[in-house]
Amino acid sequence: VVGTKEGTTNLWRLLVINSTNGFIEKQAFIRSEIRGLSYAGNGHTFVIYALEDQSVVADFNHQTGQVTELFFLDQELANDIVVRKGVGHIATDQKVYMFDPSRAGMPSERFSFGAGSLAFDDVNNQIYMSSGNLVYRAGLSGGGNVYVTGTVDPVVDIAVMYNK
Repeated sequence: VVGTKEGTTNLWRLLVINSTNGFIEKQAFIRSEIRGLSYAGNGHTFVIYALEDQSVVADFNHQTGQVTELFFLDQELANDIVVRKGVGHIATDQKVYMFDPSRAGMPSERFSFGAGSLAFDDVNNQIYMSSGNLVYRAGLSGGGNVYVTGTVDPVVDIAVMYNK
């Protein structure tokens, strides 16, 4: 799934692209700037986008091409979303939230600090979060956060790498 912006317009699209031949299989239009995508592994991609003074979390169904808005976070800027193993996390400029992607209910606050990016460690079932120049990790479904590292400059993005 790819998120794109249409030239100089304010139209944003989600595209399901066949990796074998490069053809667009499904597409849907989004109302505003896409801030994060997370494939849930079941024909659904969760998308977070900013809309005026709120963040919108939506479910993009690959079979139908339909986008269903699940909930809104008022007065918060969306930064990233990660959905893995039936648990969703949302990073905004103010907080980190957790939600159940199988239900269209409001998320619960996981951490009271804003985060810029999220990454999932599927070996250890942990979520990593960047906040300014710090990186934290926490268990996927609960528990407190653990300081991992700090840098002189703000963290731009994070990823988990595995040694083989």
